[in-house]
Amino acid sequence: MDKALDLTFKLLLTLSVNLPIVSFFFKKKKRQPAVVTALLINLITWIVATIIWLKNPDVNLFHVRIVTSIVEGMAYWYFLGRNWKKALAMTIITNVISYFITQYVTLPEGFFQKKDNMIR
Repeated sequence: MDKALDLTFKLLLTLSVNLPIVSFFFKKKKRQPAVVTALLINLITWIVATIIWLKNPDVNLFHVRIVTSIVEGMAYWYFLGRNWKKALAMTIITNVISYFITQYVTLPEGFFQKKDNMIR
């Protein structure tokens, strides 16, 4: 499978897991701004981690994920106004679940049609 397609699928999986979990930590009034902030935090850390991983293929992806988890936790604490325990809980729960889901849920080979298989 194409590397860009695989990374895009994993990003969508990560966001579909992380955003509902983050929304669980907030009351209804503060839920929407928290989810939007978490979306931006996740997009930024995903882009930075992907650039680091693509530029240095020798780097262990698991180590990059740990560093981005720490950065996300600090961002949750700073931007969402959570105390450090709740920010730590949010980042651990979201990143552990999304790590395992992105490792074990994959698109099957040939999921998307090739150009010569398309019906015209």
